[in-house]
Amino acid sequence: MSDLIGVEECESLPVKQVQDLYRRYVSRSQVNLMTTFGFGRELVERAEGAHIWTRDGRRILDVTGGVGVLNHGHNHPRIVAARRRFAERGRMEVHKAFFSPYVAALSHNVAALLPGDLNISYFPNSGAEANEGAVKMAYKYHGGRRGTILRADISFHGKTLGAGSLTGSSENSFRFPGLPGIVVYPYGDVAAVGAPGGPAPPPPGGGPRQGATRRPVTPCSGAAGW
Repeated sequence: MSDLIGVEECESLPVKQVQDLYRRYVSRSQVNLMTTFGFGRELVERAEGAHIWTRDGRRILDVTGGVGVLNHGHNHPRIVAARRRFAERGRMEVHKAFFSPYVAALSHNVAALLPGDLNISYFPNSGAEANEGAVKMAYKYHGGRRGTILRADISFHGKTLGAGSLTGSSENSFRFPGLPGIVVYPYGDVAAVGAPGGPAPPPPGGGPRQGATRRPVTPCSGAAGW
């Protein structure tokens, strides 16, 4: 076990070794893609707010929002302080056999902010899980009477089998099994949803729609692409 990499050693790894480890143990194609577009050629030393500092001292304005999950910025001082206080007091993370006062309070606050009777919260671990929960809720709402889900031809809803079958991407070269009754409409073309014959069935592999034959569909019971 002497070849294991510890935290201190990890933080000093050169970028070439990080890329090599990615190629060997994570994804060779990810390294090829990122470096082709000029990314992934330097490592981040620290991040704060909307800025990232690379190891060579450059400051970069980060406008990506961490693919939508870091819209509060990097290492926000209020969040860091809450995390530090949580650890110092030895608080317990969410447990399966105990109620969490944090979940209870958060769900109350969300309900207070949302309009109308939107007062039930579901806190998943990922966007894919959230989308699958939404689809399950739509199925249940219709009592199983509707089984068609519309998705855009360039949509992305996740990479699990269920959410992945709602995703239209040219990167999906392998046709995994997925949800039945999925039909596709061109992104941004709302008129195609109500056109005679309805949207088209998804192409093999879940890629973009290209000249597929349309077929009649039942009313939509799921979310469209974004």
